[in-house]
Amino acid sequence: MSQKLWQPLGMELDATWMVDSDGPQGPKTAGCCFNATLLDYARFGLLFLNKGNWRGRQIVPEQWVEEATNPQGSQVRSGQVLPGTPLGYGYLWWTLPGSNHVFSAWGLYQQFIYVNPVQGVVIVKTSAFKPYNTPMETFTAFEAICSALESR
Repeated sequence: MSQKLWQPLGMELDATWMVDSDGPQGPKTAGCCFNATLLDYARFGLLFLNKGNWRGRQIVPEQWVEEATNPQGSQVRSGQVLPGTPLGYGYLWWTLPGSNHVFSAWGLYQQFIYVNPVQGVVIVKTSAFKPYNTPMETFTAFEAICSALESR
C-alpha cells in the first residue's frame, strides 16, 4: 500500500493499519482500523472521485474503482446490508441510491470519507461518536452541504 498508493498520492504522514497477528502465512486480515490524517483521507477520497486517477496518472484501474463503489451481488444491494437503510456495499465502500452515485468509507466510530462524484465533492469527517449507529443522519448532513455548495 505504501508503494502503490501512499507514495504516489504524496501523503503527508505514515498511516497505521491494524492487522491480526502474523501466523505462519503472514497477516490474515486487514479490513479494519485504518488510521490516517484528515488531509490524507481527503486525498484518498479525491483519488476515488477521479476514478483512480491522480494528477494525470492512473493509480488504481478505473474499472476497479467502478466495481469497488457499486454493490457486486444481490446480498449487498441497496437496502439489503443494513435493514431499514437504503445503503448498499461495494469493496469497503458504502453506497447510497440515486443518480449522484454517492459512496462513502465509514469508520468504526462514525468517521467518513464521503464522495459525491456528480457534484465533485469529497467530505472527510474524523470526529467520533458511538460505534455501530446507522449513518443516515450524517449522510443527510453531507447532502445538505452538497446542496448548499451547488446553490452557490
